[in-house]
Amino acid sequence: MSAMAGKIAALRIFPLKSARGVEPAAVAFAAYGPVGDRSYSVVDPEGNPLKAKQYPAIAEITPVEVGFELPGGQGLCRAQAEREVAVIDPVLSKLLGTAARIVGVEPEEQTTSLTKVAPVHLVSSGNQEPRANVVVEWPPASGDSVAVPWDIGDRLRLGAEVEIELTSTPRHCAGIYGRVAVPGTARLGDTVQKI
Repeated sequence: MSAMAGKIAALRIFPLKSARGVEPAAVAFAAYGPVGDRSYSVVDPEGNPLKAKQYPAIAEITPVEVGFELPGGQGLCRAQAEREVAVIDPVLSKLLGTAARIVGVEPEEQTTSLTKVAPVHLVSSGNQEPRANVVVEWPPASGDSVAVPWDIGDRLRLGAEVEIELTSTPRHCAGIYGRVAVPGTARLGDTVQKI
């Protein structure tokens, strides 16, 4: 690897906003971000998002193949496809202590404030930011394993297909945000190269 190249150490998607994520071996990136990332949200009866900051139990919900597993073996929730169908999930509501349901978020909505600040969040492998989508291992300069060797405005290629344009830095966590400039699939171990 050159001084400006690294490799993907981890890929993460978080199907339910504010809940636990999964680390697949490959992630497809569409124009709106990683496919399946924050594609569901816990909402109240009026459709307003509920956040883990106010309802900490959301952070303990685990995505599984057929829905979302609640902590402590309290049950399984399935997402509602339509936002307009206001059927409250009684098990989820009991867990949170308020009326709630899980709804799907359309891909074009995934770049709004309902789901996320930026389509892609990248960090270096020396950083302990658990909510990032792409963790990059790169040869550290001067022993620094936390900083990233890229700046806002740079473009990165992930593997042979995906290109990410770096757009901003997070206010409350480490790393850098970007948007998908060229969609494709990135895989664990793929090279990350500044282009």
